[in-house]
Parts: sequence; C-alpha cells; structure tokens
Amino acid sequence: MVFGLHKFIHYLLSNKFVFYVDRMALVYLVNKPQVSRRIARRLLLFLEYDFTIVYRPNITHLVVDALSRLSDVIEPIGVFD
Repeated sequence: MVFGLHKFIHYLLSNKFVFYVDRMALVYLVNKPQVSRRIARRLLLFLEYDFTIVYRPNITHLVVDALSRLSDVIEPIGVFD
C-alpha cells in the first residue's frame, strides 16, 4: 500500500479512492483507536489521502492489482551481476 501511494501520489492526492485488500488485518490497523508508536508513524503517511479500505476475501478478489504480483513477475537483479 505504501509503495502504491508513493508511486501514484500525483493522481491520488486530489482524488478520493478505494483500497481493496484481502487482509483483514489492514482494515483493523487503520480503524484501531489506539496504536503503538511504530504503527502510528506508518499510518501518518495515509493521513494525506482521502481513501476507504474495503475488505474482500481472497476468493472474491478476482481482479488482482499489478502491484501485489510485481515480485512474482520480475526477478530481482543483483548489484554485482
């Protein structure tokens, strides 16, 4: 989520958008009333954006976004190859 926000910052700052996630833990963290300092620092990044998070179980999440499957498609290239 953080990578996607940084990559598309120019499009997302002025628009309202929806995150479809298949992990209930992400929905819980964003909606939790009290969080630890480490999680609070990460959640501060999300305050700039106007978004909602919608949970979809893995079975109904048919159209998977390209960012979540990026590591499966591209092999990492070493620095000294």
